[in-house]
Order: sequence, then C-alpha cells, then structure tokens
Amino acid sequence: MAIITITSLATSGTTASKIQELEKILSSFSVRFVIGTKVQDPNTIQITSEWSKATSFSELASFPDFASFQSQMHDLGATTFSANMDHSPFENGSAPLIEYVKSDFPASSTRDFKMQIETGFARFETLYRKRGDFQSTGEVFLSVGWTEEHLKGQDKITSFLVVRGWVDMSRFEESIQTEVFKEAIPILMGWGAPFDLYHVERKAGREGL
Repeated sequence: MAIITITSLATSGTTASKIQELEKILSSFSVRFVIGTKVQDPNTIQITSEWSKATSFSELASFPDFASFQSQMHDLGATTFSANMDHSPFENGSAPLIEYVKSDFPASSTRDFKMQIETGFARFETLYRKRGDFQSTGEVFLSVGWTEEHLKGQDKITSFLVVRGWVDMSRFEESIQTEVFKEAIPILMGWGAPFDLYHVERKAGREGL
C-alpha cells in the first residue's frame, strides 16, 4: 500500500526552470517523487509524490510537511489529489515514461461496486499479461488504486487510478496494437466511465530515500 499525490501545473514557455524550482521544493521533504511533462501537453508539468509515512488520507492531511507542500503548490497555481495505491510506483526505480489512466465514478460508489471494478481490472490485466512479463514488454511497474473524493467541475467523484511505467513510448504503442489488448480492452470500456489517459515523460525525480 502507498499513499501518493498527483500534482499538475500548467506553464507557459520553457518548463526547465519551473521543474528546477519544483525539484528544490520536493527535495526539502522526505518523499519519493518524479517530475515530468505530459507527452500530449508539454506545457503541463506533473509531479507524482509518495508520502510513505502516511497510511490513510486523513493521516496524510495531518502531516505538517504535507500541509506545507500543499500550500506551496497552491501558491504556484497547481492542483493536487491523493490516491491510495496497492503498490508503490517507485518500487522498481525510475521509469522514463509513465502512463496514467484515471476512470471517474460517483463519490457515492459503494465498496462492493469498487470491488467489481477492481475485479474487472484484474481480468483485463490477466489477459494483457499474455504479452509477456515486464522485462519483455518494456514495462517497469504497475500500481493501481482509488483516489480520495474530489471535485470534477461541480461533481464529487472518486477515481480508479492505474499508473504504469514504460521504458519508452514505442513499447506502449506496440502493446495497444496486440491482439491480447484488443481482446482485453472491452472489459474496461464496459464500465462506461469517463476516463483520462495520458503519459508523462520523466524530467527529474528521487525514486529512493
């Protein structure tokens, strides 16, 4: 189990100086983190940070360091949400490219409903893994979990989050052309949920403490 936060910041012009500023801020806390830019929108910087001492969202919110981090991100105009993942996205070290898939559901979703979603994803992953193991498919890690309740527009939602590390974009693109992916993806599309899928290219980070 790992509590992570996803922080997004839109920039104008060069992102290099802003990434250096963010790296300095994150380095002052006892967290593992990766900073990158969205492949589909290079002017958007994303931070994924793991607060390893936290075991719940409420405990995370009580940490002075996290409050300081949130305050500094707010001052920069960034948005942040937290998620409780089954595995640390940093346990296998650095991934040059990270895929994020965030599927949104009503905040009122019951635990039984969430378990159905988790079971569906496990079925998808069993089929998807027919491509081979992580090393042979160009994957670095897989981490899944649920976000805290948060607002999307006027709606209060919770999201099922999938975070998957890749060695490069070509291996992801190769994977979605396979017959096993085409066989498996209807499981996830059958949820009928709004979703965001995007990739972040690593620019800086600290995967170990």
